[in-house]
Amino acid sequence: AFSLFETLAGIAASGTTLLLAEQNVRLAASLASHALILDRGRITARHSGDALRADPALAQSAGTAQSADRSSP
Repeated sequence: AFSLFETLAGIAASGTTLLLAEQNVRLAASLASHALILDRGRITARHSGDALRADPALAQSAGTAQSADRSSP
């Protein structure tokens, strides 16, 4: 079966720019040249896709980034 990410990888490889909002950091990083990490709609970090792919700890922290105070909007 051909997955959505395989389809997106083919589109990206053809030179088309993609904007992807995805919670699975590892899958998103496999396609990304740039990554913005959001928490409650705010950018909390910026990384290259290469940095996320090369550093599992960075990808893990990006995937679990949360505000210190989740009680306020």
